Amino acid sequence: MEIFCTPHTDDIDKWLKENINIYGKKKILHIVPTLILYRRRLQSYRNHYKELFSYKDIDFSAVAKRLEEEGLSLYEMDRFLLQLIKTSPYTVLSKRESTVMIERILERHSFSNNIAWRFSLQDIADCFFTLSQSGLSLEEIRSLDETKSWELICDLYESYLAELSQRSVLDYGQACVRLLQEYDFGNFDMLLLDGAFSSYVAKASNVD
Repeated sequence: MEIFCTPHTDDIDKWLKENINIYGKKKILHIVPTLILYRRRLQSYRNHYKELFSYKDIDFSAVAKRLEEEGLSLYEMDRFLLQLIKTSPYTVLSKRESTVMIERILERHSFSNNIAWRFSLQDIADCFFTLSQSGLSLEEIRSLDETKSWELICDLYESYLAELSQRSVLDYGQACVRLLQEYDFGNFDMLLLDGAFSSYVAKASNVD
């Protein structure tokens, strides 16, 4: 594994030009955290491999498809996850469907069946999505805070998890965690995680 850290994204562009050769017959998966960075890297690849494109190739999807034909798959993280979900064998609730489920759970609990909790529905839903994406167990989540309010949130989250299990469905966060764990990155010769996923890190890893 190679890790290259820099506060300047131009340094990453330079590194990619010097170290990535799409004509080397390697399959490369390059993932970035934002659409802004995705467009920047796509433009950088297009400029570097001008011979692959005509002057008409200005559409992002067309450029990405042409690069993929040469073995380089570039994704923004959310779109990569969405593709995994669309092709997965699991039934995955949309965020809207999960929010409706959470609203009904609030109504079933006496302490949360009031206007104050209903006004906080979207914040609670966002919190639940974050918790499910964390991959932490319910016990680990409960241990994060000892306040009464956190205990109530965890009680609601436990009801939410039970409802998902009863229906044999996953929410978006659970699906992301499971599919990433199951995904065979060994299909690629190189994995590039580029950008501020945790800290500002662009990571190049040769996949065994």
